Amino acid sequence: MFRQIVQAVICLAFGLIIIAPVYLALDRLTKVTQSTIFESFQMWNDAYQTEGVLTYTLTVAAATSTITCIIGFWIADTLARYEIRNIALIRAVFVLPFVTPAIVAAMGFLALVDTDSILSRIGLDLCFMSEEEEEQGPSWKSIR
Repeated sequence: MFRQIVQAVICLAFGLIIIAPVYLALDRLTKVTQSTIFESFQMWNDAYQTEGVLTYTLTVAAATSTITCIIGFWIADTLARYEIRNIALIRAVFVLPFVTPAIVAAMGFLALVDTDSILSRIGLDLCFMSEEEEEQGPSWKSIR
């Protein structure tokens, strides 16, 4: 019984970890666009900057996934078939990208280019916004 409760709690925690970023992204979308989620998605089709973006994104995702699978299967087959010295080290190197995801790198980059970051304190501004845009903040309606 205790084991089932622990498993249920772990499943709920995992579900929360998966759903929370989606909720936060949609909440941020409604705040930035100052409209509902459905209105925001309708504005997506109206903006000229987003023309063809979804098709391009899905094409790139499919191509990179296919190439990654082909290369990954080839490497996995090679590592499984032959006896290689220091196999534990090689496996650790291949697992490293999953342990330290790109999200961590992106958060570090955003921390560097933020208006109150270390770089801005020494005089480097990488935000590429005018002072007026920084005061107003990003706005979906100004993009249209």
